[in-house]
Amino acid sequence: MQITTGMEATYLYEQDGKILTSDVPRDCGFTLEKSARNHHYHIRSRLGYLRSHPTGHYELDRPVKLEWEEFSIPSVFS
Repeated sequence: MQITTGMEATYLYEQDGKILTSDVPRDCGFTLEKSARNHHYHIRSRLGYLRSHPTGHYELDRPVKLEWEEFSIPSVFS
């Protein structure tokens, strides 16, 4: 998954249940699933759905998607 800020690009990917970054494109292992309710997305990894916590940590193995675990994605990535 490519993230671009200005002229800089970085790539997110999943490895061993962690979200890592790379300077080169690689298979990210993430799927964006559009919410049926609004313009937000669920983010799914090979382990399950992304769940974030107010303390700043996250888990990638949520077995079901919940409406409060939707994320705003500002643009569509290719």
